[in-house]
Amino acid sequence: MNFKNIFHYEKIDSTQKKAWELYKKSYSEALITADTQTNGIGTHGRSWITGKGNIALSMLFALEASITSLDNLTYKLAQIILEIFHNDYKIDLDIKIPNDLMINKRKVGGILVESKLQKDKVKALVIGIGLNILTYPEDSKIKAISIYEATNKKIDRNELINKICTNIKNELQERNLIK
Repeated sequence: MNFKNIFHYEKIDSTQKKAWELYKKSYSEALITADTQTNGIGTHGRSWITGKGNIALSMLFALEASITSLDNLTYKLAQIILEIFHNDYKIDLDIKIPNDLMINKRKVGGILVESKLQKDKVKALVIGIGLNILTYPEDSKIKAISIYEATNKKIDRNELINKICTNIKNELQERNLIK
């Protein structure tokens, strides 16, 4: 993967929180992945638990961009992930707006885009992605499922992470957010 800094953790509370810590330490770009995430950040103050074999990742980008350059970014990132699943794995997912990835009307993943603003400029962007590709939290209050349970297809986790990160970086380059 083409990242200046890559951090992988066997277990972490939140890849998103780690990304913001790295930004405070002047990292300009980083990919953070974890085998297990115990208290990931979801929308509406919810947490996102990631069990081993699934995907928990955050991408950090320090930048100088207009706020409007982020218009519809979360939805576009969801579309990118759907295209990867459709084209490469013959699995059709749906988007539950604004940021949920669904299969069979059950949540299989989510996207969280956070930014740091200074006046009218975006100074940093952190994109968090969680995907249940092998298992899902059974005690979840949401109707969750894994890709494996829904399709009986095993997906190479590292291959999928690489495809997602490559395609997202391409989108950010097309928007002139990163070089």
